[in-house]
Amino acid sequence: MLQPNFQVPAAVSASVQKLLPCLTLSPDGALLHNGLPVIPQHMRAELLQQAHDRPSAGHLGQRRVLRALRERSWWPDMREDVRDWVRSCLVCQRRKGAPKRARAELVRQPLPAKPWAVMQLDIKGPLPVTESGKRYIICFVDTFSKWVEAAALSQIDAKTVAEALVTCVVLRHGVPEVVHSDQGRQFEAEVFKQTCALLGAEKSRTSPFHPSGNGNVERFNRTLGNMLSAFCSENQASWDALLPYVVWAYSSSEHSSTGESPFKVLRGIEPRLPVDLALGGQRDQPQDCADLQARIRRGFQVVRAHLHTAQKSQHEFYNLGAETTDFKTGDRVMLTHHAMKRGQCKSLSNRWSGPFIVLKKVSPVNYRLQAVNGRRRLLVHHDRLKRFIDRPNLSGRPPAKPATEDDCQSVEDAAGQLAGPDAWEPLRNLDAAEPGNTVRRSGRQRRRPDFYTATC
Repeated sequence: MLQPNFQVPAAVSASVQKLLPCLTLSPDGALLHNGLPVIPQHMRAELLQQAHDRPSAGHLGQRRVLRALRERSWWPDMREDVRDWVRSCLVCQRRKGAPKRARAELVRQPLPAKPWAVMQLDIKGPLPVTESGKRYIICFVDTFSKWVEAAALSQIDAKTVAEALVTCVVLRHGVPEVVHSDQGRQFEAEVFKQTCALLGAEKSRTSPFHPSGNGNVERFNRTLGNMLSAFCSENQASWDALLPYVVWAYSSSEHSSTGESPFKVLRGIEPRLPVDLALGGQRDQPQDCADLQARIRRGFQVVRAHLHTAQKSQHEFYNLGAETTDFKTGDRVMLTHHAMKRGQCKSLSNRWSGPFIVLKKVSPVNYRLQAVNGRRRLLVHHDRLKRFIDRPNLSGRPPAKPATEDDCQSVEDAAGQLAGPDAWEPLRNLDAAEPGNTVRRSGRQRRRPDFYTATC
């Protein structure tokens, strides 16, 4: 305990008075709390750095850092300081994920009113090389009828993709009003954009690394992989021969969102399948063209109603676990980091990059960002962001203001005034010195030897 004649000031709070029985002085005059040294405020940041940031500390979590410090030292509010320090560690923010990943609510998009009003496309692969040299599958999905067109490709450059768009969609179904894709290099190339412009189709895209923005074709890609693997899991080089059959099976079967097969939505009748030939029955057929047109119109009305119902139920289900973080202009955020440098592996790479500054909220779920230390601007989805935590100031002093050229000059002049007129020569006076002479701190000039002076 402290000395018996120690007088407690009247202004000391009750919380401090409770600590007094635990405080003692070491033989060398250091303040101890239950035998542990009390760390002053200006030394806490350095101690936290030793306990968390160094390689010997391993950037461990709050619980382990707190225990290591509590066994060796004490100061008030140690738990809160450790929590803030670990949460604000830039290395940990770039590597470790958020405790609970934020997820924005699903935004309802306008439903298409007719076939091929909006078409989504994507590329699946690379797959095992077939005998004909095919490695990729390009898929086109009509978001109204859910009809699918797919083609096997050996390469996926912009020219090849543009030719597949014309061959698989335009020459069979006409020009779609909107062509929607992700931000793959093929779809962002000038050749593909010019093709869409010449056809009169509007080109739209998703935000980067957000596949749910292209949900119809992404979901079909997964179904397509399941269907192909059922027939070519052993001989995987034969997938291109099976591709037309599995695509037909998909387009001739009922879709859960429309309640009808894509074939019937587009043509007004059900297709004749091999099972119909085996059963020998005759399916209901339209009487004439007027009857067929009436069936197609009624089918469109049914599809619109089913799409509206499906969108509503999917919207409600998805939003059950949604937790949106409302980022404001000027907030600093971290961005999920997908790209890796050549020679690096995913398990040792950072998961987040940043910090970035929020410039603008472009839509309910998209933000425009700019790097803190650069001019690079990005348009990203809410689900790829988490809030950046600034490192707390534990020294009790105001944060240092970045020095400017004027500040450096004023400090230089002030140092000369404090030290006296003969102790420091301002830097700007050196330009006025005579050539070949050096200005000393005392103000005297020393003439340099002749061999240091340039001669003509």
